[in-house]
Amino acid sequence: MSKTSEQRIKIYLSKLSKYKNKVLKEKYIKDVIERSDISDSDIKNIEMHFSKVYDRAQQLERIGKLSDSLKELETVYLYSLHSKSIFASFFSLYNKLVKRIYSKGIERKLLHVSLQAREFGIISGVNLRDYDEAGKLKHRVLILLLNFILIAIVSLITYTVVLTFIIGHSEDLSGVRNIQETIVQGLPSVTRISDLIVEFANFVAKPYELYSVEVEDAKVLVFEYAHTYQLKAGVVSAKNPIKKISYGVTVYDDLGKSILNKVFEKTSNFSNQWSKGVYVPIDFTYNISKEIKGHPKKMVLNIILIEFFEEGDNFYNVNLETSSSIVNFKYLGSYFNEDFGIYEANSLIEVYNNLKDVIKDLEVEFAYIAKDGQIIRSLRRKLIAEPNSFLKPYSRQSFSLKTIFPKEIYPNIKEELSFIKILNVFTR
Repeated sequence: MSKTSEQRIKIYLSKLSKYKNKVLKEKYIKDVIERSDISDSDIKNIEMHFSKVYDRAQQLERIGKLSDSLKELETVYLYSLHSKSIFASFFSLYNKLVKRIYSKGIERKLLHVSLQAREFGIISGVNLRDYDEAGKLKHRVLILLLNFILIAIVSLITYTVVLTFIIGHSEDLSGVRNIQETIVQGLPSVTRISDLIVEFANFVAKPYELYSVEVEDAKVLVFEYAHTYQLKAGVVSAKNPIKKISYGVTVYDDLGKSILNKVFEKTSNFSNQWSKGVYVPIDFTYNISKEIKGHPKKMVLNIILIEFFEEGDNFYNVNLETSSSIVNFKYLGSYFNEDFGIYEANSLIEVYNNLKDVIKDLEVEFAYIAKDGQIIRSLRRKLIAEPNSFLKPYSRQSFSLKTIFPKEIYPNIKEELSFIKILNVFTR
């Protein structure tokens, strides 16, 4: 006995509903359509039903009944999966409603729908940056855990081999006493990573006329017998070069009680280091060697004081020659510290990211050039190394290249040094 269109559609939806919480591939959906014996007329009936419900959801959205509109739209989620264009219409309205409604569990639903949209090749409106970053972090934690296990296995094998060797040659070691066992420990594995809500406060009058604060993220990493607070942020001057930044970091638990409060300071003696538009990184990492108590929820960055240089550029600037089209370099100058028979050269360079992507790894090979054009010394240094730092798209950041020059070898380095030159750039 042949089935009616309604019966075939019910079978099709029933098979899809078993995997409604999973991201379905287009090939799998086509297989379900074939196995359910869905005809072209059945597809038209599915689309007609979707259109009726979709129109009702739009009408409810227009009159302000957002929750009712969302509930109505969710009933036809499975009806939209057979066609990319229909699913795109579903996702557009769904995304629009979710952004205007907040309820428990709605973000998890939006994440699932966004992942399905990406599977269908839909890019507009899809924001999965936090999900992808969390996936990368889990991958790194897994690698760390595997490394720890590998270290433990190698240590155990080494200990067993050495112990066997010692027992087998006990006659030769009869004069040796009190041999203590050595325990090799690797890094502890992360048991939990939680994102913290980040807020920004300041005690500076009219702060937005002088500077801006950019907060990237904040986390608490919980280990078995310790925990770590991390904050990634930065300050950008809107006018004069920054001389000193005093800031505090406070962590609150879910009851609003302060569980950590620290004050820090960053100072530059060189006016060109943090000039207008240069990103001054505030990378806060604080380790506590005991178990965590309470539930950290919020981290507040307090800008207590910012001092600026009164003068503008007083230093000679020169663009550095480089074949790189990814980053531009500017030499800001050098200053020297003299102590214990050595010169410590602090050479400042400014780096500008030309890409629309974040640079997470940057290494340069550079040379100190004398006034006669001769190379005094060449070196290779890592400026940015993931995950400690990064350079955002179309942003500037300054770096200090510290190099030791022994006085016996370079007695006149302060007078001879003209500038530095970038020889090679390695980036990722």
